[in-house]
Amino acid sequence: MANKIFSKPLKSFSVVFFPLKQRYGVIPSNLINGEKTCCFWYGPKTKNPSILIKSADSSPKDDWKDYGMKFIKSYG
Repeated sequence: MANKIFSKPLKSFSVVFFPLKQRYGVIPSNLINGEKTCCFWYGPKTKNPSILIKSADSSPKDDWKDYGMKFIKSYG
């Protein structure tokens, strides 16, 4: 019988670390992939990015890129 790992669902926002930029950030948790190894982020043509960042209901768009990150903790 294989061991199953059950993870708790993420809360509204997450603290993540971006290794390429050597920076921490707080992002809406629904922008993080299921493995918690990358997140989707808006492109340069996105209007009002500050609204997207502050909203827990933000969802990735087709033109957003994915970025490698290390998951730290979710809250909210």
